[in-house]
Amino acid sequence: DAMEKLGIRAIWPEQIFAWLDQIFTEKPELLTDLKAGNMKPLWFVTGQVMKLSGGSADPQMIQEVIKQKI
Repeated sequence: DAMEKLGIRAIWPEQIFAWLDQIFTEKPELLTDLKAGNMKPLWFVTGQVMKLSGGSADPQMIQEVIKQKI
């Protein structure tokens, strides 16, 4: 309740995976580049997840989930 009153919401890895699926469906070349070892899109994808989360997701957690996905 306290987190909700402060406008803070918990973002679970499962939600980040869902957002990543959405991003990679729209721009599959990002996933292809990451799987090929090109980590340049990592920050772009992190930013897109941050945007989808309304700034609530932890960037470090996002990058860990991206690395699990690839």
